[in-house]
Amino acid sequence: LATEVNSADTAFTLSASALVLLMTLPGLAMFYAGLVRAKNVLSVMMHCVSIAGLASVLWFIVGYSVAFDDGNALIGSLSKSFLHGVHRDSVTGSLPEIVFFLFQMTFAVITPSLIVGAVPERVSFPFLMIFSGLWILVVYAPVTHWVWGNGWLMALHVMDFAGGLVVHATAGTSALILAILVGKRPGFPRELQPPHNPGMTMIGAGMLWVGWFGFNAGSAVAANANAGMAMAVTQIATAAAALGFGHVEVGTVTALARRPAHSGAAARQTVTGEQGAAQQHHEQGGGEFGPAPDQLRAARFRATPAHRHALGVRTRAHRVPGTGSARCGPAAVPIR
Repeated sequence: LATEVNSADTAFTLSASALVLLMTLPGLAMFYAGLVRAKNVLSVMMHCVSIAGLASVLWFIVGYSVAFDDGNALIGSLSKSFLHGVHRDSVTGSLPEIVFFLFQMTFAVITPSLIVGAVPERVSFPFLMIFSGLWILVVYAPVTHWVWGNGWLMALHVMDFAGGLVVHATAGTSALILAILVGKRPGFPRELQPPHNPGMTMIGAGMLWVGWFGFNAGSAVAANANAGMAMAVTQIATAAAALGFGHVEVGTVTALARRPAHSGAAARQTVTGEQGAAQQHHEQGGGEFGPAPDQLRAARFRATPAHRHALGVRTRAHRVPGTGSARCGPAAVPIR
């Protein structure tokens, strides 16, 4: 291990730290915000921003010490709490220790932020902040010590170059458990709530793509061939995944468009029945935003989302007076 600071490694790791932070702010925030309903965009963004602040402060207070200080096989000691003993001339590998601390802080920021996507619109802000704070201290920091901080998994020669275990396994498992405990959203899957802005999600995904160079290549904590290999693999693998996923999406849409003739006919008959019921309701004096008649509601549930997509029919909301809710009916506007 190097005992002197390498300027190239330091500059490279500082740049990587900025890229990893970009993944959360605003990359992940925009990615998740585009997937929710318009009224919850600011809420989801504030979740990511607030978790970034909370994780940074907790990492400074105690997280870094628990993860990387000398202790036992399960947890580090608290001797580096508040960066006690970390000076300008402290060295970790070929980096100033404060630079290594900063790089690892960005990992601690993005990992709990990943869990936000499992329960959007379904948990309160105070609950998410309490859960995230406890999760960083009880789950993330100890697991980091196990794998990267001379813990029991490192003693077993477990290798995790860029967070497959420390970041993704912990966040993914916790997100799944939390989603199960919170339960399904009301009406799912009978009432679907499509993303309000796929374009925003695309922008966030692009920022995540770029940020991965700092995440993966930066994990080499040195400007060397390992970093170059990690960066090349990141680009090639992501590009292949994007092409593969796009091919699957196109195949799925094509399959829906080529449904059997009887399915298309049934769907068209259903939509035609909805339109007739709406016209009859209008002729009988019903308002444009009045409650939908029983026959319209029954026809609506017979038409599946796949039928609507195959027909290219858009839906619109009919307000229900006095309830503040809305029911979806056909707008009969072809999607071009």
